[in-house]
Amino acid sequence: MALPSLMAHVKKLETAGLISTEKRGRIRTCRLTPGAFTPVQSWLEQQRSLWTGRLDRFDAYVTQLTQSAKEHTDDPRSKD
Repeated sequence: MALPSLMAHVKKLETAGLISTEKRGRIRTCRLTPGAFTPVQSWLEQQRSLWTGRLDRFDAYVTQLTQSAKEHTDDPRSKD
């Protein structure tokens, strides 16, 4: 990535209040802004909970299908 592209990204993060930057001579230091990600953490936790539930239900469904298929193939009546 070229330096101007990187700096454009850094500027956007700084404008959004997610980071702060400090320049001393040729060195620019970037720091995360404390608390800037708190609103996102709440949303991510909701999404994590939602998807954990969905994946647990999907796992139970696949397990049920697997057991059902196994029982069907183990049934001597199913072998014609």
